[in-house]
Amino acid sequence: MTALGRRAGVRVVRGIRYARAERFGPPVLDPSCSTRLAGPAPQADVLASEDCLHLTIWSVPGPPAPVLVWIHGGAHISGSAAEPVTDGARLAATQGLVVVAVQYRLGALGHLFVADGITGGTDASNAALHDQIAALRWVRAHIAGFGGDPDAVTIMGQSAGGVDVLTLLATVQGESLFHRAIAHSCTAERAMTLQEAAGVRDELARVAGVPSAEGLRAMSVDSLIGAQTRMIAERSASAAIDSLPFRPVIDHRLLHRSPLESMAAGAGFAIPLLIGSNRREALSWMGDETDETRALHDLLGAVAPRVRLRDLTGAYEGDRGRVPTVRELREAVLSEVMYRLPVERVATARGHGPTYTYVFDPWGLHDVDPGHSGELPLVFGTAVSPSAEAAVLSRRMMDAWGSFARDGRPSSQPAWRPAEQGVFHWGRDPRLLSTSDPRLRSVLAAAGARCERL
Repeated sequence: MTALGRRAGVRVVRGIRYARAERFGPPVLDPSCSTRLAGPAPQADVLASEDCLHLTIWSVPGPPAPVLVWIHGGAHISGSAAEPVTDGARLAATQGLVVVAVQYRLGALGHLFVADGITGGTDASNAALHDQIAALRWVRAHIAGFGGDPDAVTIMGQSAGGVDVLTLLATVQGESLFHRAIAHSCTAERAMTLQEAAGVRDELARVAGVPSAEGLRAMSVDSLIGAQTRMIAERSASAAIDSLPFRPVIDHRLLHRSPLESMAAGAGFAIPLLIGSNRREALSWMGDETDETRALHDLLGAVAPRVRLRDLTGAYEGDRGRVPTVRELREAVLSEVMYRLPVERVATARGHGPTYTYVFDPWGLHDVDPGHSGELPLVFGTAVSPSAEAAVLSRRMMDAWGSFARDGRPSSQPAWRPAEQGVFHWGRDPRLLSTSDPRLRSVLAAAGARCERL
């Protein structure tokens, strides 16, 4: 059944089935709109169900409202449409939106490339993306019944969810189902080739102790997730930076090249895009290193072997006005190569397409996390007991995101202008900057810095 409730004037409907799917198979829309309450997608250490293709919808009474479809993150292996930090009630209430959160398949169940014949003649690489497309088709057909306008749909995602947003923006199927896009802390360039995807499949089969993808199909879901977890751990132990194995696949059916290459060729050009990252993205992954100098050396060897340390140090000092510690420099480099440089490459690839960029940098707001995902409580209005300054920043960000979902242009004071005119700095003093950390970015870009971690 469907869980239905009301919170402060917001109607909440949970567990709406939008499709069904067999393991590794494509989603099949449920034309009857039958509903049931379901859990998150299978993942490590979470009670979940493979029958997980469902939606949560938040709406308020009134005329047909713009629709914001949320695609959660989690490195393509974890996460849920029901995380408290991304609860859509406050966005719906304050911005006059219908907010839809999509549950989709994760990990091997959502991204494994399997050979033809395993799923009745249709390989299901990119099953997670097909799930999201199915959800968008459901929204187009049924959201009017929940007060939403099917002709004003914005997709929004963060981290792995942002990767999926940019991938959908670059596909013909996805592009026809929405009108605006918002992408937080993500890239458009780390799609796998068929050869790489086949290697992941064979590696997972080896770790699972089965001879082929057919064996993976027959395993219990707990055994499959256990093998997936062990494979990821093996990869992490042998690399300076994790290279997560589950991500979009260039299958020459849904994707014909990387999303970044498709954008450079004009895909999604006319669709307004709001995209950005956090200045201290890598804070969450820093850990406690016994030898920070060695950790920095290993990082640079992995992502920018041609860069000179003195150039990096000088660039950091030039951008931030002080000489960095080794740890600070490592964090800054990792933040740049993981998300900030890739965001800039997306804006460049789109040329004069309607693109708005931001950097989230809440320096001095001690109750706001400046790292990866730290902006989400402010954008969704879910921060717990925020300070007065954080509450004001949250409302301003909600207003900007809400206006973009309504009109395709983010409102702000001062004005938020297109990417070729600057990047909007969200912090204690929101403002438009000509650029952010240009010296460090220039040094890394000149060295061809790249990072394979999502």
